[in-house]
Formats: sequence, C-alpha cells, structure tokens
Amino acid sequence: LVIQKAQYKLFKEHKPSTLTMDRIEKLEQLGIEWGPLESSWNFRYKQLLAFKDAHGHCQVSASHREHIDLARWVDEQRAQWRLFQQQGTSTIITEERIGLLDSIGFVFEPLEAEWM
Repeated sequence: LVIQKAQYKLFKEHKPSTLTMDRIEKLEQLGIEWGPLESSWNFRYKQLLAFKDAHGHCQVSASHREHIDLARWVDEQRAQWRLFQQQGTSTIITEERIGLLDSIGFVFEPLEAEWM
C-alpha cells in the first residue's frame, strides 16, 4: 500500500508512475483512500452527488441548516477554482476535480450563470 500511495502521488503530479487511471479506480473500488484530503474531498463530492439527485441541481444554499457543511465546501470549491484560474497561484483543486464537478453540472460562477 505504501508503494501504491507513492505512485499515486507521482501520478497526481503528472510524473512517471506505474499507476494508470484504470488501476486507481480499481484500487478505490477496493476501498483504498489516498490520504485525508483526498478522502475528505471525495466524501463531500459524494454528498454533492446525493444533493443533486434529490434536488436536480448543485446550488447548495447555506440557508438550509442541514446542508451548511456542504454549502461551505461548495463555496470553497469555487474559491479554489478562482485561484486555479490565476497562473502560478497555489490551490488544492486539480484539473481532475474540476472535470468531475463540471461533469455533474456544477456552476463555478453562479452569478454569471444567472445572466445567461
């Protein structure tokens, strides 16, 4: 497991690695968690998927107390995305995470989306 985690880190940094996306997915299906940040992000992402299934959208409002933690996470993803857009700015969001959020209809700029 230590070797897989080291290879996973290399893969995430776009460095040569023995892991492929297919292998990563298979390991995750077996319950492998790559680290606390990865595990936490995946937990909230799954919550967002469930929210979307229930409500038909990803616009989580902090006004609903039962979704306050998810709403904060959603806001943080938007903030991290804005940082990601600035070249050379350090951020915890990755292209992969942006792709996952895009694939479910996540809106990174909700105010701009209202005008469209």
